[in-house]
Amino acid sequence: MGGISGYGDFKGCINYGDITGVSNVGGLTGKFDGSVNCPNCSNYGNVHGETNVGGCVGFISGQYAQYAKGLSNSGNVTGIQYVGGILGTFRNSGSSTTMTFSQCQNSGHVTGDNAVGGLIGRLQYKASAFSDNTISGTIKGKTNVGYLYGLTEKTVTDDGTNVFTGEVVIEE
Repeated sequence: MGGISGYGDFKGCINYGDITGVSNVGGLTGKFDGSVNCPNCSNYGNVHGETNVGGCVGFISGQYAQYAKGLSNSGNVTGIQYVGGILGTFRNSGSSTTMTFSQCQNSGHVTGDNAVGGLIGRLQYKASAFSDNTISGTIKGKTNVGYLYGLTEKTVTDDGTNVFTGEVVIEE
């Protein structure tokens, strides 16, 4: 379920509508296989789902190096697990796959139960890197909650250029 497409690529798009679904729910697209380089893509609508919920993309998978660059979200994002201001879940299948987030902006509030992040809810499998991202708003959840990401299974690199001006709240 997505504001622009349910599954697939998108370029130069803006979503103003609220999006509600169950799984793989995103303000721009629900599910995508590949890199997302869309500096002119923004979501302004609120996004609500249960699992793999993102302000821009619900779920990304791939087997090669992936990146999310220049995505913007200002809508509130709510879900149960794997909830992120930009991306709900990134899962890769390649042996050398990494995920790089750069120049993404999230100003919406992000709320969930498990794996809740200002940019991404869950990073699955390989290493990830974050640079030049801006996160504000409140990031709220019960377990695995963070301003960049909620849950990761591998190494994460923060190069120190990410800016967070919001609040992280751990609920009981």
